[in-house]
Amino acid sequence: MFNAGNSLMRKPNPPLDSALQCYLSALNCNSQLSGQIGPKIDEIFQRINQNQKSERRARIEAQTALSKLKKEQIQKYRTQADLDHQNKRYDDAIDAWRNALKLVGDNKTKKDIEKNIARCEVDKSDNDFKVAKERGLRLAEIKEWKAATKYLQAALDIQPDTAAQSALNASNLAITNPGRFHKSCGDDKVCLCDSLYVHAQQLRTVEQYADAVTYFRAVEALCPEKDAGTMIDSIYLTHRIWVYRDGAFAVATPLGQPLSAFEYYNPQPFRHGIAVCENYNGKYFFVDVNGKRLNDLPGYEGIIPADGNLYLIKKGKGEYCVVSGKNVKPVFTSTNTIPDKLSKLGDFISKTEWITYIHCIAQFDAAYSFSDGVARVKKDGKWGLIDKSGSILIAPQFDDADYFSDGV
Repeated sequence: MFNAGNSLMRKPNPPLDSALQCYLSALNCNSQLSGQIGPKIDEIFQRINQNQKSERRARIEAQTALSKLKKEQIQKYRTQADLDHQNKRYDDAIDAWRNALKLVGDNKTKKDIEKNIARCEVDKSDNDFKVAKERGLRLAEIKEWKAATKYLQAALDIQPDTAAQSALNASNLAITNPGRFHKSCGDDKVCLCDSLYVHAQQLRTVEQYADAVTYFRAVEALCPEKDAGTMIDSIYLTHRIWVYRDGAFAVATPLGQPLSAFEYYNPQPFRHGIAVCENYNGKYFFVDVNGKRLNDLPGYEGIIPADGNLYLIKKGKGEYCVVSGKNVKPVFTSTNTIPDKLSKLGDFISKTEWITYIHCIAQFDAAYSFSDGVARVKKDGKWGLIDKSGSILIAPQFDDADYFSDGV
């Protein structure tokens, strides 16, 4: 047994308990071996103590490493929860807080995390209410009653609100007319957003900016991912209104911020970024979206809008020209024998044939007034004839042309 114990002790990782049993058995059989067995038993106990110390140290190190990993993971969850909370991703924030709570051991930290969860749940409820109310009000504003009712009721289920209740009452009264786009989209939110967005774009194209903003706001509330707010901002950057103070007008943003001095009178709405107005002397000017005058002093005697973004300009007695509203530059500089009725420019706007006349003659170098339904026009030194509809009867090809008389 003594030799068996020695054999076990020579192994790289000796089984100390087995070796100890061998030495004790050998000592019981032969007490004379005590001198040899004693040091062996001492060695075994020393090794056992060393192993126990190593195990304790390893256990402590493992516990320390585990504690460090837990702290790091808890901090990651807390950081993610704060970020999600800040970005109003409340469900994700609550999940992150709860994951952190599973790893926490001390009561103080647990209570702190539980408070954060409760705060996040309150903020989520408030945000759900605000989102539902905003969607409901915006949809009611554009008379999408069916969809509006859904969101307004969801808002009121969270908390009472006078505005939401009033809009819901109005929506319920009009529920027989669910809405223009509900007919094609039903309860499909994506379809509704796409339809509203396209309609808003169409309104913007025809310069119905106020209505366009109303529809873009509904899209912004319903589907934030479509970034309709960018379109609203672009309208605010380009669309202009007139604001009044002390008897005069100024160019302003849709929010009412003046961009020019209050020095204009009788302003007309903006068309393609240009508006017509008067100064204190009764002279007419073009102004751009920044309130800058586009024609020189002293101004024109009159400016009359026509079709196709064209304007008839009265420069002086009997002197007229046609300009393009795109750049307020003359596209036609001579109109002869303008009828006397054009001296009163206000009468001109209601005369369809002369609106057509202005629009048509812009493509020529010179033109005369209508006689027997036709007018002479000049292009590149050659003369031709047009009718009141603007159709070319005879293309400019002659050195001269005269009017018809009694159809001849």
